Amino acid sequence: MNGLPLSLSCYNPRMTWKIGNLEIKKRMVQAPMAGYTDCVWRRLIRRFGAELAYTEMLSSEAFIRSSRKSLEIIRRSPDDEPTGAQIMGSRADVMAKAARRRASP
Repeated sequence: MNGLPLSLSCYNPRMTWKIGNLEIKKRMVQAPMAGYTDCVWRRLIRRFGAELAYTEMLSSEAFIRSSRKSLEIIRRSPDDEPTGAQIMGSRADVMAKAARRRASP
């Protein structure tokens, strides 16, 4: 190794990430943080260079029932894209339904 931490020694600023048809060029991603990553925070962190931001953890069961808290967590604005969601649950079918619903415009 070259003495750098693994995360820095593998860094290549010319590489891009692809997630489906989404291409991330800046390679700066804001991780999901419970209690912090609301729409306002995500918009702010983008000003500091984050190209991809995540919502707080989202309960799949509550989201498909359209609970007020879940809808608040998932709220986004046109300048809050692309936005990922961390979906949790115990039933694969409900999680898949929540993911499809979240992916729809």
